[in-house]
Amino acid sequence: MQAHPKIRKVKYAIIGAGSAGLTAWSEIKKHTEDYILVDSGPLGTTCARVGCMPSKALIHIAEHYQAWQNAESLGINLPCLPELDEAKVMQRVRRFRDRFTSGLIASTTGGLTDQHFISGRAKVYPDGKLVVADKMFEAERIIVAVGSTPIVPADWQKELGELALTSDDVFELETLPKRLAVIGLGVIGLELGQALSKLGVEVIGFDAQAQIGGLQDSYCNEFMLEQIQKHFPIHINQQVVPFRDRNQVKITYQDSDWVGDKVLLTLGRRPNDDWRTPELQGLAIDPVTLQLGDLPIFVAGDASGFHGILHEANREGKTAAQNAIHYTHLRGSDYLCPLAIVFSDPQIARIGCEYNELDKNTTLIGSFDLNCNNGRAIVMDQDYGRMRLYADRATGRLLGGELAMPNAEHLGHLLAWSVQMGLTLQDLSTMPYYHPVLEEALQNVIDAMLAEYNALKGLTKN
Repeated sequence: MQAHPKIRKVKYAIIGAGSAGLTAWSEIKKHTEDYILVDSGPLGTTCARVGCMPSKALIHIAEHYQAWQNAESLGINLPCLPELDEAKVMQRVRRFRDRFTSGLIASTTGGLTDQHFISGRAKVYPDGKLVVADKMFEAERIIVAVGSTPIVPADWQKELGELALTSDDVFELETLPKRLAVIGLGVIGLELGQALSKLGVEVIGFDAQAQIGGLQDSYCNEFMLEQIQKHFPIHINQQVVPFRDRNQVKITYQDSDWVGDKVLLTLGRRPNDDWRTPELQGLAIDPVTLQLGDLPIFVAGDASGFHGILHEANREGKTAAQNAIHYTHLRGSDYLCPLAIVFSDPQIARIGCEYNELDKNTTLIGSFDLNCNNGRAIVMDQDYGRMRLYADRATGRLLGGELAMPNAEHLGHLLAWSVQMGLTLQDLSTMPYYHPVLEEALQNVIDAMLAEYNALKGLTKN
């Protein structure tokens, strides 16, 4: 690339104003005003616009609608069943979406002048040069945080057109489809599929794998398969291809045909990589330092492809910024216990070491079934769920676990904090457990695992 007289030189260039990019920006601006922040829009994070927040708004409405429908079982007699106004439901979801995005923009990029904020899509070269539309820049260090895009096979998109939905456009619906297929039963597929089912949509789900919601432990996965099918039918180990049949979607599976109004494609997200010029294609991203090859370029958030979770994106944004600031003295982030949560019914939480990574010969595994075993769960009609915990057989240190139970988001955090602090079964057994609470289920499984650990060590519990 030839030198250009209009090239503007800066110390730092941050490409992408999402969660990771804004975190990096907040670190960089503590040290200097010599930076640019580039984004092609629409502004607002994936979480606020099309992810965490609008989906939780929809789930909240669905839970209330279902609760009113089941009120009679609690002794609450209603004069009539609640009536769903689909248009108002989706308007409310978008209203909250807009509230989160506008607030975020106002407190971040909205306050930047064109000296610091550059609107457009950036192309990055190995020598630090960037092209954004008709503008050219040269940065000493570059942080790339350009996010990700839903995976949609090109031939499916061509075939289905407007009949195919993703999490990027499902919240734009004015009304709900009557019949919907969900292909991909990971986090987003489970959350949206179940919420829409509770709102009266006739949903069917497909997944090419046997595991759903990111679960690996069959003890929890088999339970979740049973629970989800109480809301809508699902077909696992099914490679399906949707086709257009006039103005409807058709899917052939096993010996059956399904025909419906829309298909929601939740096949995961892929990192955006259109910022790479040919010279950067194929260069790997270091999973610890986030450095691209041996260049002063750092890739964070969804763009790195390592973690698709907001708090991990924020951490990567900070790591990328710190390594850009202190280049060439690079380091990784401090340890953060892995934590993933699915806001399904019941919820899923995955903590610490994953089941498939465990050495079963050196691991204690504890299990607990909430069915008729927890007083608080029983009176709340939530006595369904499973808990699986893993601990080191030699030391008793908690390694992680999987939860498939109501309110797993809260117990999942407690367990993640325990893993990060290096707590043992003995430590957790001495903690206070109030009565009656769901946390007593944790006490039960911890006590059982500690008894097994003590027996292995020839110890008795004090």
